[in-house]
Amino acid sequence: METKRRLIEKALTKARWSPVAEHIEGSRIETGAVKEHPTDHGPADYVLFHRGEALAIVEAKKLIKGPQSAIEQAKRYARGYKGGRFDSYGYGVPFIYSTNGSDLSRDIYIKSIDPCFCLSFRKPFALI
Repeated sequence: METKRRLIEKALTKARWSPVAEHIEGSRIETGAVKEHPTDHGPADYVLFHRGEALAIVEAKKLIKGPQSAIEQAKRYARGYKGGRFDSYGYGVPFIYSTNGSDLSRDIYIKSIDPCFCLSFRKPFALI
């Protein structure tokens, strides 16, 4: 497993986004993170679910890259996410994260379209 994935999955688990599971077509996850979840614009590195609803897209970048380098890519996957109950300014999830496993940045679409930086993933109940 790559270092970035190990760091990201550790952070997701610490924030109670567990299990971190592989995407299986037709399966449903109540709370946790799904790896390589398909969107209309390619697979998102992770989609975070709580109470069966997709709440966030996580884009993982190499450790040598800053997380801000992937905000646009995460936005594209969020626009391409279908099947959820959210339509947040044209995005299928209300939150995106971009991280290299060390630094984290987050865009909050419900309140703002400007990125903000945070030090860790928010817990599932904090995003609803």
